[in-house]
Amino acid sequence: MGKVFVSTGCKRNYTMRTCIYGTKGTIICDNTSNTLSVFFENFEGKGTLYGSSMKNIEMKIPVTINNHNIRTEVFEFCDIVINDKEVTIKGEEGASTIAVCEAIIKSAETGTPEKIEYNF
Repeated sequence: MGKVFVSTGCKRNYTMRTCIYGTKGTIICDNTSNTLSVFFENFEGKGTLYGSSMKNIEMKIPVTINNHNIRTEVFEFCDIVINDKEVTIKGEEGASTIAVCEAIIKSAETGTPEKIEYNF
């Protein structure tokens, strides 16, 4: 199961946070942090560690910060609009994300695998 959420009106410093929630664990990463967090339902066959549920134990894995450059994106967007240039990322890419999300929702409702339709 997945969820795609975008907030352009967020009143805080810019960040790109990715949260991946699965049936066996969760991964949380943020492009401004030098670690990503992993939570397991079970780890090496155990659901607890020193009396704590594995779901409550955050494992931090070091990663290289790769800060997303919103300023460059805004400048590129303005340049495309003002100078009538071709868009570098086509609408089909965004539509593909929505198609995957819709297939996930339908699969969750029906309990069966769903084929992703990319007919745009």
